[in-house]
Amino acid sequence: ADIIDIQNKQALFFNFQALDRIYFVLRGRVKLHNYDDDSSKEFIYRILDQGQAAGLELMHTELKYFPYAATVLVESKILTLKANEFKQIIENDSTMKANLLGYIANLSLGLYDRSRDYVLTSVSERLLKYLQYKSLQYGSNEFELEISKSDLANYLGTISATLSRAFKELEAKGVLELNRDSVVLKQSITNN
Repeated sequence: ADIIDIQNKQALFFNFQALDRIYFVLRGRVKLHNYDDDSSKEFIYRILDQGQAAGLELMHTELKYFPYAATVLVESKILTLKANEFKQIIENDSTMKANLLGYIANLSLGLYDRSRDYVLTSVSERLLKYLQYKSLQYGSNEFELEISKSDLANYLGTISATLSRAFKELEAKGVLELNRDSVVLKQSITNN
């Protein structure tokens, strides 16, 4: 195992890099992302916070490379483990195996939830859901956005202009106040 410190905006690994290590976020934030070859549009697969990992969900697949890149969003401390050695530990330890299954199940449910939201909800609803989740995570209705608005737009499956309109719509409804990157949630959006 190695522990590495990485600065903001630096690459942790690249798309198609060999899947020879698993990366755990000890401190900081990392985005897992990819770009469309034709348009250079970015797709953010996940945003990792403390305790989350890149590569765990790929360990028991046939993939030999990462299908996404990882870029550090804030100064971060990362634990790296050799994938083959970690896989052997998991295969020989029933508790680790159960924990891995739980981690992958939760990841799968989260991705299901996001894909459902892309189809069935508006950008304003997706934004509010994201902000409510962050409010619960921080334990406060007032918090700073932890990622750029451009990254947030990509994560929510939209463009910056549409995200800006969604913020304005939620402000007009009295759901939130936005001051630069500071958010104050006032109430939940009601289904009409």
